[in-house]
Amino acid sequence: MTTLRQFEKFIGTVAIAGIVLAAAPASAATQAEIAMYKGSDRQAMLEKGAKKEGKVVLYSSMIVHQAIVPILNGFKKKYPYINTGHYRSSSRKILVKIGAERRANALAADVLELGGGGDAPQKMGAVEPFTSPVQKEYPAAFVSKSWNAIRMTTYGMVYNTKKLKEAEVPHSYADLLDPKWKGRIAWRASSETGDALVMAQILKVMGVKKGTAYIKKFAKQKIVNLKISARTIVDRVGQGEYDMCFGCSAHHPLISKLKGAPTDVVMFNPTPVNVATVYLLKGANNPYAAMLLIDFMLAKDGGQKILKGANYLPAHPEVPPADHMKRIVPSLSGLKSIVYNPDNQNWMRDDRIKLLKLFK
Repeated sequence: MTTLRQFEKFIGTVAIAGIVLAAAPASAATQAEIAMYKGSDRQAMLEKGAKKEGKVVLYSSMIVHQAIVPILNGFKKKYPYINTGHYRSSSRKILVKIGAERRANALAADVLELGGGGDAPQKMGAVEPFTSPVQKEYPAAFVSKSWNAIRMTTYGMVYNTKKLKEAEVPHSYADLLDPKWKGRIAWRASSETGDALVMAQILKVMGVKKGTAYIKKFAKQKIVNLKISARTIVDRVGQGEYDMCFGCSAHHPLISKLKGAPTDVVMFNPTPVNVATVYLLKGANNPYAAMLLIDFMLAKDGGQKILKGANYLPAHPEVPPADHMKRIVPSLSGLKSIVYNPDNQNWMRDDRIKLLKLFK
């Protein structure tokens, strides 16, 4: 499996390659003109171009039948003349695939959705700035010139309710240092939204000096490093293989709980909030259809409504999650939050990588 350091090296290499790669626009209008167009006839212009293209391809880290297929089916219902395709994998594997396609001048995807990866797509030179009329409905931390938040993930202390009572579960960073938890806490290793995000959160909450001192103490708790998906870790907590997972996605145990699994989650304050983002890929073969898909994914009555029904946390502020998910959303549960997005997710990257070595 690719390590965090190897991934950083890969991105640097691809960024250089991206400088010399140029793809021809899909029509007489340049991709940049299509992506940034704000005229009153924008919708008609995009539909006209999309009818000629007749296709759009999405690369995404979302679960296929839970979210990708429902979103594309909803899009297809609105635009029946546009065929859709998709590829699903982890954020890292998607970025590796896009890098390979760009080097071969054979880009297959038009729209990219990532749950992690930081500023890698921008460093690769793989994305085209875009604008959508829907973006004005989103908070500033969820919008950028090269991406827009599509969904959120919040993180907490996931635990097995048969092994621990809620009152026993650590509710603060200080609680995590209790000697009784040594060897009983797992986390997702070598992931921008796993152990690395936990490091960033601690450093932001406590400051670099106090945070570094805390992390050195925390490392003595013999945290179990798991290089598997966040979903799998929660499943194993539910099966009793691990007592707790620190920094795991907070929605997974609640979904499992509805199905009868002995899982629950405690949220720390402030709560880390990571945003998954949607991008327009530079050199997309179908830029008109791509912009229509991006618009649909961001619309509160489109992709955002579908994500709510799929047990994801929609990024649109006017689309609250399902009722059983509200307690893990800071704005709906009285908690403070620290938002991590592609423009700030790599905060203190070198310091985090150095500190993570304490846990190996």
